[in-house]
Amino acid sequence: MIPVVLSAVMLAAAPMDNAMMINGASAIVGLANPWTEYASPEEAGQAAGFGFELPDSIEGYDFDTARVMNREIIQADFADGDSTLTLRKGTVEGDISGDYNTYKNRYRGTIGGVTVHIRANGEEFSTAVWERDGYKYSCSFSPAVPKRTMAKALKAVISSLANPWTEYSSMEEAEQAAGFGFELPDSLDGYEFDTARVMNKEMIQADFADGDSTLTLRKGTVEGDISGDNNTYKNRYRGTIGGVTVHIRANGEEFSTAVWERDGYKYSCSFSPAVPKKTMAAILKQLCAD
Repeated sequence: MIPVVLSAVMLAAAPMDNAMMINGASAIVGLANPWTEYASPEEAGQAAGFGFELPDSIEGYDFDTARVMNREIIQADFADGDSTLTLRKGTVEGDISGDYNTYKNRYRGTIGGVTVHIRANGEEFSTAVWERDGYKYSCSFSPAVPKRTMAKALKAVISSLANPWTEYSSMEEAEQAAGFGFELPDSLDGYEFDTARVMNKEMIQADFADGDSTLTLRKGTVEGDISGDNNTYKNRYRGTIGGVTVHIRANGEEFSTAVWERDGYKYSCSFSPAVPKKTMAAILKQLCAD
């Protein structure tokens, strides 16, 4: 059973243009159609270069068509009579949904361990967006639907997404699978190595543990923020450690995540729960040492 939590966090929606936008650019009449249509999400995934695993039917909405835009977005359209459900997955910057309408209500919920941001007007729910494993997703209904329908559809979609991670018992095995190295000690400031994972030969993740506390390290070639940490922080710092520029996120004295780049690779270091500045600095000093 995947837990569904829709918290009553209501935010004022900033007024935006109603135009469909991708990467901040409004669609202009007369330009060539950037979308290519395919008969199935599998064919669309082959064209895009990444997969989008979906069931044939979602809450009474049956699969209709799939499209790909510039190898950056896969769109799957489902229909139930005159009602449509549009799902997207991609690597574009900004809001992948293309829905820039103004909404009275915005909610944040947790579904299957994923933080989902939902837009509604009263009892009419229209769009949800979330991020997972380096990709952005959206789920949009036209016309809008009741909260129950939105929640059940999100549960079905998120549960259908295949786990892209493969687990390994050692860093050496993970490095061989990924095709690049990630040299780490067995212990970092009291955190002991636990497991290693690889995602699509693009990212290695090493998990360390100290009791109930975890330290997650990542290295890879993915686009965007490699950390997977999309939380909002009060404080952001930039520092230099071992000649490397490191970007650090914190809430007051609680330090959570750091990201940096080196020799063509992206790296991240994330603590759960957050740790004092001294602990973060000690770990980063070991990781960024020449």
